[in-house]
Amino acid sequence: MFYRMAREDVDMVLNFAAFSAALKAGVPGAEWDPRDELREKIAARDDVLAETLTSFIDAYEEWFKFNDDVIENGSAGNLTSEQTSDHVKLVGAVASTRAALLAAIRK
Repeated sequence: MFYRMAREDVDMVLNFAAFSAALKAGVPGAEWDPRDELREKIAARDDVLAETLTSFIDAYEEWFKFNDDVIENGSAGNLTSEQTSDHVKLVGAVASTRAALLAAIRK
C-alpha cells in the first residue's frame, strides 16, 4: 500500500533512531544535536553502531524516495513487475536494518 508520508514524519522516525542510538553510545546532550552530528558522535564511540544506524537511515530514505516517486507518478496500485520487485527489496531492507539497529540498541 502506498500513502504519502510527509518529509517531517520521515525525519521524526530517523531522528528518533539516531537519538536512541546516541543514548546507547552514551553521547552526552544527544537530545539537542542534529541527526548528522549525532552520527559523527556515535561513530567516535561505537563505529559498529554508527554503521548500523547509517544502514537503517539509508534504507529508510531509499524506501521513502521510491514511495514518493510512485505516488508522484500516479503509479500507486499499478506497479510494473520490476517496480514491485524493487518495492519488496526496499521494504525488506528497511525491515532488516531496523531489526539490526534495534538489536544493537537493546544489547
